[in-house]
Amino acid sequence: MKEISWERTSFEEIKSMFYALQKHMKKFEYEDEKSLEFDAPKQIHSMYSIFRIKIDKEIVGFCSFAPDDRCKQKSVCYLSYLYVKKDFRNHGIGTQILKNLPKMFEQVYHEKLEILYLDYMFLNNQAYKFYEKFGLKPCSVEGFIKF
Repeated sequence: MKEISWERTSFEEIKSMFYALQKHMKKFEYEDEKSLEFDAPKQIHSMYSIFRIKIDKEIVGFCSFAPDDRCKQKSVCYLSYLYVKKDFRNHGIGTQILKNLPKMFEQVYHEKLEILYLDYMFLNNQAYKFYEKFGLKPCSVEGFIKF
C-alpha cells in the first residue's frame, strides 16, 4: 500500500471531486459543476479546513473538517467530507485518511482531537461498514461519533 500525503488546499482545487461525491451520494443539490461556483465554495471554504490527499504527485481524494462545539470540554472534529476517487477505492486510502485525521486537525487548530463526529447517508451501506471498522458508533440515524 502506498503512503498518502496531505496538504491544505482551497475548494477550487477539489471542486470536480466534490461534484463527483455529490453525484455518488445522489445529492442533487447542484444541477451541474458550474452551479457549485455560487454556493458550495463559500460554505465549504469559509467553514471547513480542506485537505487534498495525494499519492506520489496525483490527487486521489480530499477531506474537509472543522471544530464542533457540541462538547465544550473536549476537542471535537466534525468530518464533513471524506472522498477517494473511484479508481483508488479499496486500497486503504480512506483508512490512511482517518488514521491521519488527528494530525491534520492538530496542524490546523493546535488542539488534540478527542472526539470525531460525522454524518453519513444511512442508505450508504459501504460508508457505514467503513466507519464501523474504526469503532465509530452510530449516535443517531444520520451520524457516527467516537469518544
